[in-house]
Amino acid sequence: FEIISSNDFYSEMYAKLYTNMINIHETFKTIFDEFLDNYIKKFLELKYVSPTQDYDEYCCYNKELSKIKSFTTFLNHCLNHNLCDCCTIINLVISFQNKIIEQIDNKDKLSENEALLNNILILFKANIEIFSFHEKWETLLSNNKTIYTTQGAGKNNMMRFKIMDMDDLIKKSNSN
Repeated sequence: FEIISSNDFYSEMYAKLYTNMINIHETFKTIFDEFLDNYIKKFLELKYVSPTQDYDEYCCYNKELSKIKSFTTFLNHCLNHNLCDCCTIINLVISFQNKIIEQIDNKDKLSENEALLNNILILFKANIEIFSFHEKWETLLSNNKTIYTTQGAGKNNMMRFKIMDMDDLIKKSNSN
């Protein structure tokens, strides 16, 4: 499971394969659910390590971020193949947004906030059409606006531009 969930390039094919595996044996669904829970915990507990402080740990940190990004991409495809539901993905986005809002004033959390926002954007891009019809859509919009308007040391210009990208996606979705 770790191999299939950490490969960006083949993630769609792997999600389809994993769906077939679940159809053969229900144990694979349990494994998926456990990995999803661990992914959320791991991401929310991931701590930034400065390259000047400990370069080896910094490399490990970046490797973990890469795995998390790949799993986020895999989740998009899992949603398309009904391995997980829209509520799971939306609740994940909301928990990431809340984490950013919670630590937006903390300069030491800037890297974590960037990583959270990068993964939110991956989920938004792939699922905006689905999200816009969900009952928690207004919560997503409100959190996005809060992140955009709040000034803090835990936010930088790169994050502002990513939020503006999400706003563009939202406007396109609303116009359709």
